[in-house]
Amino acid sequence: SIPHKIEVHCENRILGFYSSMKEIESMSEYFVRCHKSLIVNTKCIESIDHSNRVIKMKDGQKRAISVRNLKKMIEN
Repeated sequence: SIPHKIEVHCENRILGFYSSMKEIESMSEYFVRCHKSLIVNTKCIESIDHSNRVIKMKDGQKRAISVRNLKKMIEN
């Protein structure tokens, strides 16, 4: 159970460190897993396209949402 490298995309840099997804999720109530390998900060979401299951971030990036996590993303 060696943790994998996590990449955190900040406004002006990318940080990399070793951890688990569960550990990152538990750090803040705003960190929500939207896909198997992706956690987003709900404060940085601009919009959610429900029909295509896509999140648009404030910086313009678009990320997929899994069917199972769509409801969780809408609630936050």
